Amino acid sequence: MACLSGNCIFKSLAFKTNALIVIILSLLCLSAAVHAQNASDSGHETKASQQSVQWVEYEDARALDSEKPVFVFAEMTFCPACKKMKKEVFVQQDIIDTLNNNFVPANMSTLGIFPNTLDDLMDEEGGPLVLKGSPGFVIIKDNQYSVFYGFQSADELRSVFTMVLNPPK
Repeated sequence: MACLSGNCIFKSLAFKTNALIVIILSLLCLSAAVHAQNASDSGHETKASQQSVQWVEYEDARALDSEKPVFVFAEMTFCPACKKMKKEVFVQQDIIDTLNNNFVPANMSTLGIFPNTLDDLMDEEGGPLVLKGSPGFVIIKDNQYSVFYGFQSADELRSVFTMVLNPPK
């Protein structure tokens, strides 16, 4: 379609300007939500700061020379199941003790725009392992890994811990 007047350029610029405004407003809302969540989380953490999971960054966990398996909790900022696990599961003392004493607990978080990626682990196709759900869990032991997704109750995590720490012979 040929443009006989300057209106085509104007409409294109107007569309781009509107799209840019929508993106900027979305980012501002996202920033405000993250700030509000961090403010509410910090109040919760002070109550439980004496006994909590000693999360480390994923890269730090992998760099450690540890015989312990790495337990990765990969979350997205706006994931309701992730928040529920933090409030209901990762506050139970036996879960905290098992993670801190028998695993290297690693936490990965993303805003949800980009998935959590574990660049040092390869998927079936030979590319970096991309976690496509939230919450996502990866247990790495002896350079082998298992991935599972979704809310895990404390009982479900206890079963996973038992299978990893006491595998059937």
